[in-house]
Amino acid sequence: MFNLLFDKVANSKDMEKEYPKIYDYAQKAVDGSVKPVNIEFFKNLSEIDDAVTATDAAEGKTNINDITKFIVQNNARKIKAYLDNPEGADSTGWSVYASRNLAVTGVIGVIALMFLSSNLFVFILYMSVFIGIAFMIFLKSFLLLGIFKKYEKIKEI
Repeated sequence: MFNLLFDKVANSKDMEKEYPKIYDYAQKAVDGSVKPVNIEFFKNLSEIDDAVTATDAAEGKTNINDITKFIVQNNARKIKAYLDNPEGADSTGWSVYASRNLAVTGVIGVIALMFLSSNLFVFILYMSVFIGIAFMIFLKSFLLLGIFKKYEKIKEI
């Protein structure tokens, strides 16, 4: 079962002919959460990479047929169909367009890609720690200074 779902079907060269029922179901752009077992291993940030690949192919920057993953190729076809005829597109086409293309090309996509970069993440983590430690030292110094000022006032009286 695992081999069928996560290897043979996912890496099929011609899913439409080899697994017609699964192909028809995949055309609905349903994610992996409906599988009986949902364990998938992808490289880090592969969904972002896949969305970029599908968007580039749909916009004509690359060839859709050159995409090796069926799901990504299917997403590229759906995005292209939506871009070619937004008024005549079905809800699945709009959903794939909105969740893949807009996420990559929209303002949110640029910010998300920036914040999902591993180098930027590490930088932000270090800066957060640095700012946190600096604030704690400032607060400690400020409180100690306040205590000393009160002590001086008491000593003067």
